[in-house]
Amino acid sequence: MQDYRRFGENNFLLVDVRDRVATVTINRPDRMNAVSDPIHQGFEELLQLFNHDEDVYAAVITGAGERAFCAGADVKSMAERAKVLIVETCEAMPYVYGEQEAVHVSEVDYVIDGGAGAIARTLKQGMRGADVTLLQEILVKEGLLAADSATGFFGRLTQAAVIAFQEKYADELLAPAGLTKGTGVVGPATRKKLNAMLP
Repeated sequence: MQDYRRFGENNFLLVDVRDRVATVTINRPDRMNAVSDPIHQGFEELLQLFNHDEDVYAAVITGAGERAFCAGADVKSMAERAKVLIVETCEAMPYVYGEQEAVHVSEVDYVIDGGAGAIARTLKQGMRGADVTLLQEILVKEGLLAADSATGFFGRLTQAAVIAFQEKYADELLAPAGLTKGTGVVGPATRKKLNAMLP
């Protein structure tokens, strides 16, 4: 059985599994359980895990408090996230597109479009695929991601682990692009480093 306690770390999603039924509680009663970006990503990740958990036959979604089950999308949270995305994209552009990041296909044995043999495309939050699973397996081996996190979905936990990976190898991955903090985007330099770690 999966360990779902990590979803309660931010206290927005509470997961309780009993008798093969998962009860997921949206825990934002002060905001009428409006779905913020972390909650949305948490749900996507949870559904992937439920899909592969033989101990979960059904899931019930409920909301904390007495005022509302769920008010819908948290528009304020979405607007704030849009501002952050613009900043992250601007910071990541030299990292992804800088001359020092150019990688020729002949340098790495790629499998095209997220195949099972290597990481061949830029990966970022919200993506899925066999290449995301490869990424997660490496991050698990590096001690940056929990062992049960190789789901094939690039969620917020995977993004945080990618940032930690980039900062761990900052001299190779960040310094040449003039960056001091990881971007969470698996661009050419990070891909090349990850592919070199594959068996």
